[in-house]
Amino acid sequence: MNLLIADQYALFREGLASLLSQESDIHVVGQASSGAEMVALAVELSPDVVLMDADFSDGSGLLFMKSVLSRQPRTQFIVLSHQFTNERFLEAILAGAHGFLRKTISAEMLIAALRAVERGEAVIPRKLVSTLLDELNRVGTLFTPNQQNIYSLTYRECEVLNLLGVNYSNREIANQLIISENTVRVHVHNILEKLNLKNRREAAEFANRYQLSL
Repeated sequence: MNLLIADQYALFREGLASLLSQESDIHVVGQASSGAEMVALAVELSPDVVLMDADFSDGSGLLFMKSVLSRQPRTQFIVLSHQFTNERFLEAILAGAHGFLRKTISAEMLIAALRAVERGEAVIPRKLVSTLLDELNRVGTLFTPNQQNIYSLTYRECEVLNLLGVNYSNREIANQLIISENTVRVHVHNILEKLNLKNRREAAEFANRYQLSL
């Protein structure tokens, strides 16, 4: 397993790297001190798993994770967090994480979690499973079958929808896709109409729940 460690604290990163490198099947290929550095290294090194602190100093760790997944959807993420709340857990899972663990987890459990995620399993603390099930039930009642049918969207509309999911403004979407802001507004209107959504917030929620592969 090729592993990338992303955490703002050098002591924590280096300690983890030293510990995990003792495992014959785990190869630490890089360390990142910020979300932007994590994205750059993930694109360059193509790790199998990224072990990431959700709580970078700028608070945008999950957005950076989504940026990596938009480029490399097969990369698996385990999120470590001090903020062990239902809200933080759902944010991480809906952003694409395959694991969510306390930052105080034991070394033995962390190693087991890494191996489980590499096998394609999800790593979720038992007490948070009911939270995830409740959210899935809520989503099932929130979105109608017509909303779940994304196949009516064009490729460009899917691109715009994905960027709505990371809270890009119309101007940012226009710059990213090299189109005019007016064209973006047309695409957003069409997305809301086709998916029977009320506003951009619902579109962002939809994009985060139904990750699209482009």
